[in-house]
Amino acid sequence: MILYFIAPNPGETGTEDTDREPSVVQELPAVESESTALESDVLESDVLENGALESVPPVAETEEPVQTQGRNIYFIQAGDDGSEMQLINVSRNLASSNAPLSDSINVMLQGPTTEEENRGIISFIPLNSRLISARVEDETAYLNFNEAFRYNTGGSEGCEAQIRQIVYTATEFSTVKRVQFLIEGNIVDELSQDGGIIRYPIGRN
Repeated sequence: MILYFIAPNPGETGTEDTDREPSVVQELPAVESESTALESDVLESDVLENGALESVPPVAETEEPVQTQGRNIYFIQAGDDGSEMQLINVSRNLASSNAPLSDSINVMLQGPTTEEENRGIISFIPLNSRLISARVEDETAYLNFNEAFRYNTGGSEGCEAQIRQIVYTATEFSTVKRVQFLIEGNIVDELSQDGGIIRYPIGRN
């Protein structure tokens, strides 16, 4: 132990001075910091008996599988000679949601797949057709389409096929028996200038 003595200045009185350094200073040995000691303990605890560091495997992230539901949508299939057309249903696996009717109509608006087209399956829904909204009341589906939905170039048969595609796809749901077509939120008399009466709700029959 080393002691250092500080001699008092001449003329000092015996009053207590709290700002004066202590008269005795003790030199202490260096103390290992607490963080260093803790770090050493952690490293030692992570070493296995064979001297290798313990490897903690990463936690695998699990994703819940997406729930899907098979839905029938309807297109038109032409005969070999192109003269006979009949309604045909195809299946799509759609993700479960709170708007299954809208999902079915929207996927039908996208048209048949390439494989389906190779089998002669076509759609009479005009290009750029869009479903704006859908709701069901008293077993009637109110389907609101944009103006492009009326631009059918297939004549009266094309209009009839377009209407049947929508009606049959919508009535695949047990809560829907008929469809009321709306264009930009309004009821109109005809689908296009070539025909297709849509003023009143339409069912399969």
